[in-house]
Amino acid sequence: MFELANNEKMLIVRRRLGQSQSQRAEILGVPFGRYRLWEMGTTMMGNGHHCPECELGEITEPERLFMTRKRRGYSQRDVAEELGVSEGWIRKLEKGLGNMTILQEFWNETKSD
Repeated sequence: MFELANNEKMLIVRRRLGQSQSQRAEILGVPFGRYRLWEMGTTMMGNGHHCPECELGEITEPERLFMTRKRRGYSQRDVAEELGVSEGWIRKLEKGLGNMTILQEFWNETKSD
């Protein structure tokens, strides 16, 4: 099973809700800089703050592929260049639009998590 750290859960929740970091910070009632650090995993949520949606259950295959890319330090541009495709195409695949086989094979051929 693909386990997510709390900061990764926050990122997935934000993406599912279609919110920017600044929108999410406002909803949670915290300064943007603090939220950004939480999502980066630099600092932990504290001071009575919590992420009620962070019990997200199973993540989807596109979300798993997105998090794999983030964990390995690749940008969408990096992946697109290595695969010889457009950044826009990678963006669509990470949203679950299209056949993800090429991304699955790409990440399976590189080092594992």
